[in-house]
Amino acid sequence: MKKILIFNTSTGDKRPLIALFEELAKKNFSFYLVSPENSLALYFIKNRWFYKKINLGPKNKKILDKIFFLLFLPLLYVKFFIFLLYKKIKKSISIIICFDRNEKIVITPLAKILKIKTVWVEDAPVISKKIKINRLTEFAYKRLARNISIIVFNEQIKNNLINIGLKAENIHNIRPAIKLKQHEHQENIFSELAQNDSLEYKRKFFTVGTISDLDKKQKIENLFKAVKICLAIIPNIQLVIVGDGKERKNLNWLAEKMGIGHITWFVGTQGHIRKWLDSFDLFVASNESAGLADYDIILKVMASETPILAQSGLGLEEIVPAIDNNFNFFPEDDYEALAGQIIKLRRNKILRNNLIRLEKKYLEKNFLIEAQAEKIEKILN
Repeated sequence: MKKILIFNTSTGDKRPLIALFEELAKKNFSFYLVSPENSLALYFIKNRWFYKKINLGPKNKKILDKIFFLLFLPLLYVKFFIFLLYKKIKKSISIIICFDRNEKIVITPLAKILKIKTVWVEDAPVISKKIKINRLTEFAYKRLARNISIIVFNEQIKNNLINIGLKAENIHNIRPAIKLKQHEHQENIFSELAQNDSLEYKRKFFTVGTISDLDKKQKIENLFKAVKICLAIIPNIQLVIVGDGKERKNLNWLAEKMGIGHITWFVGTQGHIRKWLDSFDLFVASNESAGLADYDIILKVMASETPILAQSGLGLEEIVPAIDNNFNFFPEDDYEALAGQIIKLRRNKILRNNLIRLEKKYLEKNFLIEAQAEKIEKILN
């Protein structure tokens, strides 16, 4: 049995990939997750107590992070060499999987010394545009990546890695995956709102839904503008937003100001979203960027047989099948185009059903977890 150590699953939402690892665990693999206290990605984030006592801006914090990283680098090499040596001897670890860039730079040379295979996962939406890395880090990243297998989740990420000088043959595009029978729902205080099993409910509302992290800047305002336009044509429209965060109050205020507060529902974070997806007549992918967690949500929406409207240029074209000359994709910030798509789907039930059938067929053909687990198995062997 091959034993694999996984670094940094604690930052970001890596649950979709963990599901793939669980599928591999049924075969000849055993996985160990590195605890947060041993995660280099959290090494400074969780212990920057002195930042709280000094009023620093985000830019100064980033500069200090780089300084402290370089100052403590020799100690980190010693710490993690001992840690990896212990894991190799006591747990017989033969493979390491890294997500965080700093961990890749620190862990990879140590693993090479200890003759432990290293695999990188690059799940950032856009490497060259969205993530700025300094020259020293980029140089180290490129040097270490020469003989490393790298897992990505769409061609956009792969192309960005190739553009910064990495070898195409080392980059493996693994599609996000889903278990079709894993979705269940649970009762909660919003269950009555989410119920869609009565004909009266279906006749009363046309529900546009989205799932979004309200801590981050998203395209919710554009969605508000589109829904406001639709309200004149679809008087029974309502908007349901699943998710929570510090921007929730501001967005609630904005919805009231725009005159759509009475048809906008903020229902918070939901542990099981299947019932909400079943209540949606239409799903709008509202996030500003698309990463692994967003792909997972899209696949769950497709599994619930809900038509999807998505912004173009985020890599979702590889996940969501296009219909009628990309009708179901709208340009960035074009809320009028989005409103037109919502109105057309509301009026054209045949188009909605065709889109649902296309999504279901595409999902079953390309995103089943068993097939993607086999691809990762080949990389790890």
